[in-house]
Amino acid sequence: MIPYIRRKKLLEYLEKSEVAYLQDLANETGASEATIRRDLKSLEKEGRINILQGGAAMLVVNEKEKSAIERMDYKKTEKSKLGAYAATLISKGDFIFLGAGTTENWIIDHIRNKDVTVVTNGMVHLSKLAELNIDTILIGGKVRSNYGVISCESAIEQIKRMNFDKCFLGGLGISEERGVSTSGAALAHINKLVIESSKESYLLVDSTKYNKVARYSFSQLEDFTNIICIGEVYSSLDSRDNVIRIEANL
Repeated sequence: MIPYIRRKKLLEYLEKSEVAYLQDLANETGASEATIRRDLKSLEKEGRINILQGGAAMLVVNEKEKSAIERMDYKKTEKSKLGAYAATLISKGDFIFLGAGTTENWIIDHIRNKDVTVVTNGMVHLSKLAELNIDTILIGGKVRSNYGVISCESAIEQIKRMNFDKCFLGGLGISEERGVSTSGAALAHINKLVIESSKESYLLVDSTKYNKVARYSFSQLEDFTNIICIGEVYSSLDSRDNVIRIEANL
């Protein structure tokens, strides 16, 4: 196994396990403990992990990733306009997936009378969906409680059995080179499967996300039916045929 792939597997394992020991990582990759030790030292130098006493390692927490509560009101005006427009793309009776982000949360206010069924891995959406009496399927699994996200293997298996009319997703990072990215390997896997399982897929981009890269990429910009962006972000994406621009001052 080449070093890049092996180190990617180490990071994915640590994402799921939070803390792992040298022997666990060697078993996961089939590499020797000496090789894993060298990999961990390289990843520590890159600032990706911390090596702990006793031969254990853990991921470095990304300090730039805000909690769900912190993100809910951040760029609220932009997010509300993105959500309102996205809701116009939803038809009566649609079976839709809403990503776990707070931008997607702003769609919910505008779909109460559309008789839709919402599938989501975003716990932040539940109270509003219940309040508006919208049929909802919450996919199950491990909860990253601070971020209001469910992301694990059991959630992935549920998504594999579903076929969506439309999906609406955000990301922690959007870039031309690395596509759309998020913080966790399992969450990236879920988002990739959701896009593949949707007749139409929509990416919501506010002004804080463009030219940013998070840990795990899950799609390229051309994978989406449309990219819905707001304000100045459009100038960087206007050469693409699948971009819809929302005016920030409306």
